[in-house]
Amino acid sequence: ARSGGASRAPSSATVERVLAVQPRAGAGAAARSAASTAARRRYNAGAIDSLYMPARTLDVTGTLCPIPVLLARRAMRALGPGDQLEVVGDDPAMMVDMPVWAEKDGHRLLELAKEPGGQVRCLVEKGRGD
Repeated sequence: ARSGGASRAPSSATVERVLAVQPRAGAGAAARSAASTAARRRYNAGAIDSLYMPARTLDVTGTLCPIPVLLARRAMRALGPGDQLEVVGDDPAMMVDMPVWAEKDGHRLLELAKEPGGQVRCLVEKGRGD
């Protein structure tokens, strides 16, 4: 649990993590492959916890599908293109729902992690649309 204003230490106990799941819009097969390879290198190098700096963190702990996606959509509207939103919750369905929502709404899923204890974290970069 976080206390007000305290910084969150990077988690080294991540069980499942997917980085750079979606390449930039319009990227061809070579760019998608390069993004995937670069993400694997960052993961293997242990640099995953310091790659991204979200503009906002949204805690949806205690909510169930579809509420995490609806709250993330609302929070994303307040951000500008290229800004990042970190969504933290405990609904296992987020592992499926967040990538689908990000792609459908034109955003890019940068990180998706399921940590021990059931905590799910995802980082989404806002696209050019709403």
